[in-house]
Amino acid sequence: MRLGYVLTSIFLLLWVTSFVESGVLQSKAEATEVFGELVSYDYLGTFLALPILFYLIEIVPLSIFIPLAFGLRAPLLFAMMFIENPASMAVRVIWFCIGIVTLMEFLAICQLYLLTIPKDVRGTMLGCFAFFGEIGSLIFTYSGGKLHDVVGPVSPFVVVAISDLAFFLLSVTLGCLGYFAIKKNKLL
Repeated sequence: MRLGYVLTSIFLLLWVTSFVESGVLQSKAEATEVFGELVSYDYLGTFLALPILFYLIEIVPLSIFIPLAFGLRAPLLFAMMFIENPASMAVRVIWFCIGIVTLMEFLAICQLYLLTIPKDVRGTMLGCFAFFGEIGSLIFTYSGGKLHDVVGPVSPFVVVAISDLAFFLLSVTLGCLGYFAIKKNKLL
C-alpha cells in the first residue's frame, strides 16, 4: 500500500501537472482539481472493493489471488503511457481500478505472511516487513523522481508496471510449483 500512496500522492500529481505545460490543461488550479478527482476515484475503488476482497481472500487460493493482483495492475499502469488527457473518463476508470488492485496486492501479501510465518516470530517479521517497505518507498520516491525529471512524467508508472509484471511471472511460477498451497486454518 505504501507504494500505492507514493505513486498516487507524488507521481500522479506530477503527471497531471505536466499536462499544464503541454497545454492540455489550462491552469495549475485545473490540474489540482483533476488530481483530486483521480485520487477520489482511487479511494472510492478501494472503499467499495474492501468487503468483497476480504471475502475473496478467504475463498480464492493464494496461487490464483496473488498472480491476479499483480497481473491486473501492470496493464493499468502501462495504459498511463497512452493517455492524452488526464481529465478523461478513461483515466478515472484506470485509477478506480488501480485502487482496487493495489488493495488486492496488499491483502495477498498480508495473507501470505499470516499463513506462512510462525506465530512466535510473526510480530518481528511484520515489523521487518513495515521497515523494509518504508525503505523501498524512500528508494522508489528518489529514483522515481529522477526518472520523472530525466525520462518523463509517465516513467514512474512504467517502472511499477514492469515490477508488477515481474512479480506476476514470479508468482505464477511459484504458484505452479506449489509454494502457495497453504492450509487456511494455519493462522493460529
